[in-house]
Amino acid sequence: MTVAPVGHHCPECVREGRKSVRQVRVRTDAVVVKSLIAVNVLVFLLQQGDRAGRSDITRRFAMLGDAVAHNGEIYRLLTAAFLHANVMHILFNMVGLWIVGPALEAALGRIRFLAMYLVAALAGSVCSYFLTHSYVYGIGASGAVMGAFGAYFVVARARRVDSRQVVALIIITLIFGFATPGIDNWAHIGGVIGGVAMAFLFTSTERLERSVRLSVQVAGTAVALLAVAVLTSARTSQLTTALHL
Repeated sequence: MTVAPVGHHCPECVREGRKSVRQVRVRTDAVVVKSLIAVNVLVFLLQQGDRAGRSDITRRFAMLGDAVAHNGEIYRLLTAAFLHANVMHILFNMVGLWIVGPALEAALGRIRFLAMYLVAALAGSVCSYFLTHSYVYGIGASGAVMGAFGAYFVVARARRVDSRQVVALIIITLIFGFATPGIDNWAHIGGVIGGVAMAFLFTSTERLERSVRLSVQVAGTAVALLAVAVLTSARTSQLTTALHL
């Protein structure tokens, strides 16, 4: 007989019971994290092709509120998150992503992790679009990485795992951002908000039936993207109106 929490079970009963239990496989290969790092590094290498002219890639795809508002170049809200100013800039961001990314990807799954990362990147850009000068370039994955920090905090709390280290990372980054000229701290704040919102969506629906859970998570992601679109439109109207005054 096999000892159970209550009484004893026969070996045959235990074997049959195990067959009916769904085995949960946690991926720890961090494919999405590695892919994001590879894309960021590749784009950074391409940026080095014309440093004297600040790289045509940088000028075309960096976050620039004026270009978004007046030229309709909405894509800059996302593409800016894959550009970096220098070696230290990309190094800090990619190290930050590697610190929390693999564990977060394993917890959320590849698709949900990627959705969180991209929404956080957009949220960071939109926050910057609203609260920084429209003629200043903004680049870097820090908004998305800060979103990953925020998401890690939410997931850690949901799993009852120690989250003090990631909280310290968030606080230190924000303090450093406000204390250092030239750092777009509003993008950091927007990224944290986006990452926290997406992680809360995913963790709060974990206990729902699979089909319902998937529907709610897709709908929630769509709402987040709609919020990004609405805020972008509002800021664009504001800047356009100011231009004609």
